[in-house]
Amino acid sequence: MPRKKAAAAAWEEPSSGNGTARAGPRKRGGPAGRKRERPERCSSSSGGGSSGDEDGLELDGAPGGGKRAARPATAGKAGGAAVVITEPEHTKERVKLEGSKCKGQLLIFGATNWDLIGRKEVPKQQAAYRNLGQNLWGPHRYGCLAGVRVRTVVSGSCAAHSLLITTEGKLWSWGRNEKGQLGHGDTKRVEAPRLIEGLSHEVIVSAACGRNHTLALTETGSVFAFGENKMGQLGLGNQTDAVPSPAQLVLDSQKRVFSWGFGGYGRLGHAEQKDEMVPRLVKLFDFPGRGASQIYAGYTCSFAVSEVGGLFFWGATNTSRESTMYPKAVQDLCGWRIRSLACGKSSIIVAADESTISWGPSPTFGELGYGDHKPKSSTAAQEVKTLDGIFSEQVAMGYSHSLVIARDESETEKEKIKKLPEYNPRTL
Repeated sequence: MPRKKAAAAAWEEPSSGNGTARAGPRKRGGPAGRKRERPERCSSSSGGGSSGDEDGLELDGAPGGGKRAARPATAGKAGGAAVVITEPEHTKERVKLEGSKCKGQLLIFGATNWDLIGRKEVPKQQAAYRNLGQNLWGPHRYGCLAGVRVRTVVSGSCAAHSLLITTEGKLWSWGRNEKGQLGHGDTKRVEAPRLIEGLSHEVIVSAACGRNHTLALTETGSVFAFGENKMGQLGLGNQTDAVPSPAQLVLDSQKRVFSWGFGGYGRLGHAEQKDEMVPRLVKLFDFPGRGASQIYAGYTCSFAVSEVGGLFFWGATNTSRESTMYPKAVQDLCGWRIRSLACGKSSIIVAADESTISWGPSPTFGELGYGDHKPKSSTAAQEVKTLDGIFSEQVAMGYSHSLVIARDESETEKEKIKKLPEYNPRTL
């Protein structure tokens, strides 16, 4: 459904490369930028790389000045125990962190055979789960979440597990669990969202998923970590051998973007594939009116939304094609007001204005949400018609599955969601 295209800001360059959305709806541009001041704090986003087991995560809002604590949490057993890795310094006034203001119901689509995701076959030790899960080609509701309202959903571009945070601040997890990344005190796969009992006494405000590990931030500033620590990804002070690092992105208070880590496929945005050992400024966003307001890191690519509303891409979503070595505007999403974006292995999903938009090259497994008997992949941005009339508050994407928080404030919205099929996965 073509719409009138707004003129791009003068400094935005035409889009090309793997991040280009060649067809799709367009809308008006955003407001002009404003003068920036000295940085006081920063938020970070990191994306999963294609090498090693240390994978992408995003954990915005973690307070600085934390100190390590060696005491274990009351949660879990060996292999799935949550451990406090940072606690804020004690001050006269303790500030409570706040979570997302979103409220709605969880929807899922894509691959749900968690042990098969990203693999040619299910490992022998997980053979009992070989026939569990399926590809959901359109949005579904989880039957076990009836009456549960969600404010945050989390996964990662390398992850086959997911998290949700309820409006009460309780953390639920499900999916692959070979390394105890679900935090339930064991390594048993979990088919549908389940409350992490060991953290039920905490109010969780944010969380992040790596390939085989999980981080959770509480309202008091403590960070709990669980899952694999082979590369030191839990931050416990051990297993710190030097390994190729995934891409890391930081957005500071001057709206500048910095990146560092593994530079393959141009994912760092510096017009070269050189690895960066320390944060390096992405030059495009270092001018008045050219700052970034949002950043997102994917498996082999990165995105940023400029302060005037333009979407920029660099890296690659299809590694068999030429990479985009520095940030370029995605012209076919010019003018859309983007509130949430997520990356999978090679697919992208966006919540913008009243629509949900997705694209990704073959092979896909339902994460684009186009529905049964519809095209399974698209190299051009397409509105997800199966979500017409449903307002997506937030989106998240794992390696090959998507999660959406669907707003349910009005009776009309509730009825629309209720008409979606219910997913009740088979369990052992």
